[in-house]
Amino acid sequence: MLNIILSFMIISSVLYAVLTGNADKVTEASIASVKDTVSLIITILSSMCVFNSMMKVLSKAGVTDKLSRALKKPLGFLFNKKEDEDAFGVMSMNIAANILGLGNAATPFGLKAMEKLKKNNIRATDSMCLFAVMNTASLQLIPSTILALRISAGSYNPYIIIIPVWICSISGLITGISLSKIFERRS
Repeated sequence: MLNIILSFMIISSVLYAVLTGNADKVTEASIASVKDTVSLIITILSSMCVFNSMMKVLSKAGVTDKLSRALKKPLGFLFNKKEDEDAFGVMSMNIAANILGLGNAATPFGLKAMEKLKKNNIRATDSMCLFAVMNTASLQLIPSTILALRISAGSYNPYIIIIPVWICSISGLITGISLSKIFERRS
């Protein structure tokens, strides 16, 4: 459906430009945006490499494992069903990786945790929904993608947004968990 909407928007924009005599500006803008896109991708990739290597060092130093062990108790509080216990280890590794900004490392743990939570259920369980909410509104100590974008835009102080990002992430996470628990009680 989204492909249809985007295709319609692009085609209608190009047709409008042709009908109003601005087709040359569409071509100029397309070429300029390709140049800007390539430049942005190179900047983001280099920043991501720096942040990911820094996070890999933390992971190799055992910070992820320690954080994972520390998260098992709060997970037991949130996911208090006995059938979810075997997923706690993988879930805590996923959340720890997300907190440390290791999104690529977190994905396999998240998929494995969802498999363990699914078991024999055809539909999404309350635990699966809560885990999805926690991954969507996850807290990151270093929001590397946003920092990379700010660095590529030439920000004077790209790190100034970290505390507001933490506040928004924590607020979103608390709201998401609260709403999940409310809907869990209603069902």
